[in-house]
Formats: sequence, structure tokens, C-alpha cells
Amino acid sequence: MRDQRGLGPTVILALLITVGCGRDNGVTPSDTTAPASVADLASSATSHSSVRLSWETPGDDGTKGTAAEYDVRYSTAVITNANFGSATRSPDAPIPSTARAREGFNVIGLAEETTYYFALKSTDESGNWSELSNVTSATTRSAAPPQFVLNWGSPGSGDGQFDFPLRVAVDGSGNVYVAELINQRIQKFDNAGTFLTKWGGGQLGRPEGVAVDRGGNIYVTDGTVVHKFDGTGTFLTQWGSPGSGDGEFGYARGIAVGPSGNIYVADETNQRIQKFNDAGTFLAKWGSHGSSDGQFQKPVDVAVDGSGNVYIVDRTNDRVQKFSSTGTFLTKWGSPGSGEGEFDFPIGIAVDGAGRVYVADQANRRFRSLTVRVLS
Repeated sequence: MRDQRGLGPTVILALLITVGCGRDNGVTPSDTTAPASVADLASSATSHSSVRLSWETPGDDGTKGTAAEYDVRYSTAVITNANFGSATRSPDAPIPSTARAREGFNVIGLAEETTYYFALKSTDESGNWSELSNVTSATTRSAAPPQFVLNWGSPGSGDGQFDFPLRVAVDGSGNVYVAELINQRIQKFDNAGTFLTKWGGGQLGRPEGVAVDRGGNIYVTDGTVVHKFDGTGTFLTQWGSPGSGDGEFGYARGIAVGPSGNIYVADETNQRIQKFNDAGTFLAKWGSHGSSDGQFQKPVDVAVDGSGNVYIVDRTNDRVQKFSSTGTFLTKWGSPGSGEGEFDFPIGIAVDGAGRVYVADQANRRFRSLTVRVLS
């Protein structure tokens, strides 16, 4: 049977259900259940400028499912519901794991010998926020200069020997990867200096920069190409070609991986930094020739801190420049000379987990060796 408008019973029923959705008619309401509040947030200082947080993950609905996002905050004052929003938000908080897993996160960039208070909230995909977690505190350590631990290597081409080693990278397990220019290879060692494996041979022409991502994949700059390998040296992919266009290189030297997995390459002769995703897709670039802020004269190496800030060794300008992850100039330091904070042809840079920046100052001979040196 059809009504005067020609609508059948099934269509009429569907219309009635649709119209009635706004009333209390048994239709399932939208998600209004917030994640459970974290009750076991713990903290411990790991250095003069970093604190390690850990907690059991909440869920999407109470203690079930998976939450969508964390808001981790810290302050030198005790955190409460009233002042949580004005406390400093820590960037790059982890993506929540499934409920009741253990979560860990390093808060970096803190002041030394200072007591900080930490708390967090979590939210689900519907925008329901949890209650404030318990508040925990930790006092950062006193800053101390790095101490020599060990070294390894000697001149040569055998396993564990080096001929013009240029740059070093370390993975999450502490394994060390060394890029050798003359021997045209990458060597891999454990953190005690024990030789594990090597690769390169005829596949690499001028390996200079080496970097490791969180998955243990290795990125190597090789003239006008970036190669990607897994942790055993198995080739995965490559990108780049000679030129000055997007994704092309005049001469690719230093390389680094940011906390979100993006790749930054110091393109020396094109006087710029290029940014890619981990598959080699071009994302952005910045820089030009000169000595003003954001300009370069031979950018030879790059490093990224835990917040995603990018540090560039600007070699002929005898300085370091710091940028945001999108290439916005933030600050600079250094000038020609041999005094503290001065450089003479700096060539390498690294940033540790505490946010300390290390620069290899070539002509001042502050680092020069045919060995790998480990500092704590």
C-alpha cells in the first residue's frame, strides 16, 4: 500500500526514524564517556634538563579502548585544575596506546637543579576530556661536562678500521653506525665498539651523512642521492638526483631524522635545507646564499632535537643556526675564532636527549680522530 505521495511503508518507516532521532526514542546517543584519569603518573630526573614520565594508559571510554591524545603539562608550581591550562605544555607527547599499557615520555628543555611538577589529561575522538591526573614532581640534576668512556678503531680498511670516517648515528638500542668516505661503506657496532656488520662496497660512492629513524632504518647521503636501508644494511629505497629543483641535490652532506619521522638534508652547494618524509617525498626547503639570518655559506650538517627544532652547521659563516621544523629562523650563535663559543670551519653537529648541542670544530681541532669516541 502506498500513500498519496507514492512512498512505500519501508520509506515511511525510515523517515519516521530519522525525524525522531532528536527525541528519546531508544536511539544510541553520541559518545559522552571520557577517558579515565591517570592515577599512577610517575617522574624521575634523567639529566640536568630532562625528566622521564611513565603511567598506565587510560582508554577511550574509561579504561576501555584507546584514547586519542594526551595533554602533558609541567610547572615549577604545584599543578591544580585551576592552573593546568597555564602550565607549560610539553610538545610531541606520545600517541596513546591501548588501555592498561605502560606509557613513557621524556620532557626535555628544563632548567638544571629545579623542581618541576607534572600532570596530564587525555581526550577521546569526541572531545571528552579526562579529569586531571595525579601530580608528580622531580628535580633535575646538576649539569656536568661529558666524560670520556671509551674509543675504538684504527686506520685501515678491515672490519673495525676506518679511512676518513665522517659522521656517526646511534639507534634506539645503542648500536653505532659510521659513514666512511674513503672505504665507501657504513660500519655497524654495538655500544661497546664490537663490530657487527658493514655494507656499501660498490653501492655507495661518497657516503657522508648517516641517520637512524625510530624504526631502526638507516639513511645515508651519497653525493646527490639519499639511500635508505634497514638496520642490517638491506637496501629499501633511494631518492634524489643532481640539480637545484625540489628533491634534487647539489651536494647532500649531513642528514637527520626528526621526532615525527621527517628527514632533513643539508644541501651544501645549493645553500639550503630540504625536508622529506621517510619515503623520500619532498615536503619543504629553506635557505639561500649569504650571511643574514636564515642564509648559509656551506651548510654541512644538521641535527634535530626532541621538540623538532633543527640545528644547522653554517660552516663558512662559522656559526650554528636554529630553526623550527618548518624552517622558521629562531636563533644563532658563534663567530670566527678559537675562544669559547667561537668556531673555525665547524663541520658536524649533534643534539642529545637532554637538549645539549655538540659541535665538531674542525680547524680548531677540537674533534679530530680516526676512532669513534664515546662520551657520557
